[in-house]
Parts: sequence; C-alpha cells; structure tokens
Amino acid sequence: MKLQAFHRSETETLLILSIRRISTEPIGSLPRSSALRHALAAHAEGLLDDADLAGQEVQAVVDTLARLRGAVTLSSV
Repeated sequence: MKLQAFHRSETETLLILSIRRISTEPIGSLPRSSALRHALAAHAEGLLDDADLAGQEVQAVVDTLARLRGAVTLSSV
C-alpha cells in the first residue's frame, strides 16, 4: 500500500499558523454567588417567589460584572 503525502495550500497553512497565535482564555461559566445560591434554595423550598428570585438573579449579574470590571487592568489587557 502506497501512502500519499498530504499537501496543504498556502492559505490553509497561513490560517493554521494564525490560529495558533490567537491568545484566548476560556473561563467557562462564572460561579454563582453565595447570595444567589441561597436565593435559589429558598425559591426551591417555596420561601421566595419568582419575582424576588428574578431580582436576586439580576443583582447577582450586576455584582459579578462590577467585580469583573474591577479585576480588569491595563496590564491584563
């Protein structure tokens, strides 16, 4: 059995090389705050209604974005 060599075009080679230089950091999902975890548990037990849970969820997003904004510095960009 004779093996054939695989040849990439110049465009494919450049694309592969450029992809290897892209610096990314996959962070996955952000952890839920303690307050949000407690709110979800209270909601599951019937101690917190849907509207209050929605308010807790919005607050958790606001808090997380504020924390992330504070963590970003020019040296990390």
